Amino acid sequence: MDTERTLTFEIKKEELAPLIDRIAKEYQKKANIQGFRPGKAPLDIVKTKYKKEIEDDAIEEYVRENVLKEVEKEKAKLASPIYIRERKVEDDKFKITVYFEILPSFEVKGYENIKVEKRIKRASPDEVEKRLKRYQESVAELKDKEEGAEEGDFLVLKYNVTDISGKEIVKDKTESFKFTKDNVPPDFYEELKGKKRGESFKLARNEESGTLVYEGKVLSVKEIVLPPLDDEFAKMFEMENMEEFRKKITEEINDDLKKESEEELENKILEELSKLNPIPVPRFYIDEEVRHIISRYGLREEEVKEMGDELFKVAEEKIRRRLLLERLAEQLKIEVKKEEIEDEIKKLAGLYRMNPDTLKKRLEERGAIRDIEEAIKRKKAMEFLKSQVKMEVIIE
Repeated sequence: MDTERTLTFEIKKEELAPLIDRIAKEYQKKANIQGFRPGKAPLDIVKTKYKKEIEDDAIEEYVRENVLKEVEKEKAKLASPIYIRERKVEDDKFKITVYFEILPSFEVKGYENIKVEKRIKRASPDEVEKRLKRYQESVAELKDKEEGAEEGDFLVLKYNVTDISGKEIVKDKTESFKFTKDNVPPDFYEELKGKKRGESFKLARNEESGTLVYEGKVLSVKEIVLPPLDDEFAKMFEMENMEEFRKKITEEINDDLKKESEEELENKILEELSKLNPIPVPRFYIDEEVRHIISRYGLREEEVKEMGDELFKVAEEKIRRRLLLERLAEQLKIEVKKEEIEDEIKKLAGLYRMNPDTLKKRLEERGAIRDIEEAIKRKKAMEFLKSQVKMEVIIE
């Protein structure tokens, strides 16, 4: 199944006449021609003044109408804009060559033979303690210390940066950070380790722009003081005691692990479904998804170049899986009730802290209600797949 199509139309000028007349009348309503009131210029004058524009619009409309007929014959869907690649005028006719992509009709097959493992994890004591520590750190106090900087302290620096010739690159920059091996480059870590408040530091580094010299002073060294894990600490988070707090954290982690397990399961199912149904993906869809990925993750130009074809492969597979779910939803004749859309909008409104009616209005203005409906259909199709595949549950 190929997605690309090229068609050539030979359009007699007389065939375009009805379209040209109708489009010219639309131009006439808005035309502002000297010597006539707006919208009152004679049709012949409008046709003469806007001859090329009217002709282009007529050809575009003719081409689109006939392309859609061809796509319908294939029982497919138009999957890209229609691009005019070549246009020739020959006596009494136009010769127009166009390019576009389609999404071929296909049937999703083989899902009942898919075998997958579903891994179920439970919160370990270590995970509970790690999350508790994050809660501790969120309310920790910073206490000035006279001793030198150690792993886990909080430092504030003020420094200048010059190149090897002494040219100033950065002046009087203040920076604060947690002093850990994971957070600080090794050479900086060794230079700053043991430094006390008021002490100076100096470090030369080889970087892309050349050798740079960092020179400055430690403004402060602070010890991060964690509150004790007792019932008073639990009450800071509206828990009666530490037993209740640990129970709550365990539930939080188990909820997170359950979501991870479901996402992992769904990815495995879709991976197998994609292998069984290697449908072609229109290049237009892939390019759109690549742009979305770049925007969503803020990828820089050099990062995009580094990823190369891999970025397009990721986009292609993501779109293929979406198309498979959408087609399966059609096969199953899945429908979405109005109440389900309303519920989804309420969930989104809660997520974005918006009034549901305000969000709904904005979605309607952008024509995005359809997107929500399609997302619900895909979700239902996914639930159907999970009920059909052969699943082995593994508890870890």
